[in-house]
Amino acid sequence: MRQATGTANRRQKRSFFLVVSEQTWLLPVATVAFVLFVGGPSIAVLFFSVTPWLIVPFLLPSFLATWLGLIVALADLLQRPAHQFPGGRTFWLILITLFNVIAFLPYWLFVARRPRRTS
Repeated sequence: MRQATGTANRRQKRSFFLVVSEQTWLLPVATVAFVLFVGGPSIAVLFFSVTPWLIVPFLLPSFLATWLGLIVALADLLQRPAHQFPGGRTFWLILITLFNVIAFLPYWLFVARRPRRTS
């Protein structure tokens, strides 16, 4: 019983910010969701003469995945030590804020997949 209480105390000490920053698997998911839910219907409209209204219902899942990915990426940017960023933290911050969905995959490949070391 005592061990379970200690485990519960350790879980409470982890902040919501830290938990969000560890969900980096969402970055490639957001990129894929954008390509599938926006790119797919856009190609169908352009090349197969499908009605443009087809794009509208597919925007919501892509929009939600993009915003969640942006929250995770920015939380990870702020939580990770500065020396772990190839090119510098400012470079990645500018890249993600300007090109969010397009920059998620490179950020995930070059920064987020690396284990976070505090030293």
